[in-house]
Amino acid sequence: MTSTRSNNTISDAGSAAGVWAMERMATDAASKDADSVRVGVWKGPDEALLALKAVYGFGQTFESGHVAEEFRRAFTGRGAPRRRLKWPVNTVEYSFRHDVSGVRAKLCVVCDVAQLMRGEPRELLRTLVFALDCVHRAREVTGFLCPAEAIPCCLSVVVVLWRQGRRLPHPGCSVDSDHVNAGFCTWATELSGAGETWGGSRPWANILVYRAQHAHKVLIHEVIHGCGLDAGLLTGDARQEAAEAAVMRELDYSSTNGSLDGGEAFTETLACFWHMFRVAPSHCLTGAAAAGRKRIRRPRHPVEEVARLWERERRRAMSVCSLLVRHFETGAASTDTAARKGEGGVHRLRLSRTVENAHVMSYFFGKAALWSDYMHRLPCVCLCTTPSSSPTETTATFWSVFERALTDDAFWRAVFCTPPASRLTMTSLGVSA
Repeated sequence: MTSTRSNNTISDAGSAAGVWAMERMATDAASKDADSVRVGVWKGPDEALLALKAVYGFGQTFESGHVAEEFRRAFTGRGAPRRRLKWPVNTVEYSFRHDVSGVRAKLCVVCDVAQLMRGEPRELLRTLVFALDCVHRAREVTGFLCPAEAIPCCLSVVVVLWRQGRRLPHPGCSVDSDHVNAGFCTWATELSGAGETWGGSRPWANILVYRAQHAHKVLIHEVIHGCGLDAGLLTGDARQEAAEAAVMRELDYSSTNGSLDGGEAFTETLACFWHMFRVAPSHCLTGAAAAGRKRIRRPRHPVEEVARLWERERRRAMSVCSLLVRHFETGAASTDTAARKGEGGVHRLRLSRTVENAHVMSYFFGKAALWSDYMHRLPCVCLCTTPSSSPTETTATFWSVFERALTDDAFWRAVFCTPPASRLTMTSLGVSA
């Protein structure tokens, strides 16, 4: 393992002794996971944008519609003062080769001094390695879902720990990417930059995560996209179109992005499932330490903790759906709402074409429906041990489950009876640094 200093002047971020201590911390923490570590500073937006394009291969994607406009303004210094990034920012870059899959990865974490001192770059590195382990396991169990040629030969990942969280707009306003989204993934055939070229028969994937809130879960979500695990199952065939059309017709759903995306519901559900296993060990120890203040008690077994976290995630998913329902219903006509309540005693959500443009139905309602009562019926890509018999059977099974889950009257009754959450969140769990 090697550790190298950036050519940037680091004195802007603190004293030389403090920078040395941060660099040593980052290096020591990653010694078991990374081949090399580089700690540096981006002094301003121009230097940062140049690095994103030239070193990490993002090209013009930062200016594209993939990135939320609010973050683009904050990153370039044109946003509201309290939401801008505070320049200069610290960067920690890890490079490693995943032993099992052979994927070469480069991870750059952009953070402030407090986030660096808490060890958040190190934990993000471990989350990336964990996600690649999960993808490899899923490929072993169901090779047809994630064929070798779909896994990228290299990953270029940038995580910007921007502190702006998710939030809902004023009632009646559209929910857009500025309010919900936190990352994206793109693909290409080669990556050139910093004097090296990554290429080969397999593609490479670029991932940008741009919120500190739930950064680990978002990173896992984008790795699933980047490694093609969702594309192996969700092939865009007639079964997918029929299932999505049935849900849209049953719920009278439409949105400004054109259609319901069942693929995002699957990816979000799987990402939260894997994220739950990622955080379970730290929650076991945290729970034991908290209990130790009163009386000595053995730490929870990981299996017991997963069962507890599963129920905790289910409750949070339902409460966030309840929050969204009340947000959307605020802008609806009261007579229309009353009529819907009287339809056989079932109150279902109706979305107009101006309500959302950020896959809200997929990210929140689709995940909550699958998580609540149908998770055990999903295809065996969730770290299970018994492969399905064929890709055709697996694909048909998922779309059948997806349609039943979102049109289940019991699910919608539970949503409307659940107290709403206080804020918009994707998960109730976090990784302890």
